[in-house]
Amino acid sequence: DEVFRICGLPMAPLGPPAEVTIGIFYPEDRDALFSAFERCCADGTPYEVESRLVRSGEIRRVISRGAPERD
Repeated sequence: DEVFRICGLPMAPLGPPAEVTIGIFYPEDRDALFSAFERCCADGTPYEVESRLVRSGEIRRVISRGAPERD
């Protein structure tokens, strides 16, 4: 719920689509965020990346954190 609120996206049961989510981030910040996410999925490395997102024409700074959960 918090991701939707911060990003200004409508609620969806499966989360926002990746292409929509990555598209709201500032272009210069996308590569670092995407690389950290891919590394997390590939080898389990948790990440914390500070980036900017654009919402309603306003630039906001956010910290994205992630860690894998596996069965």
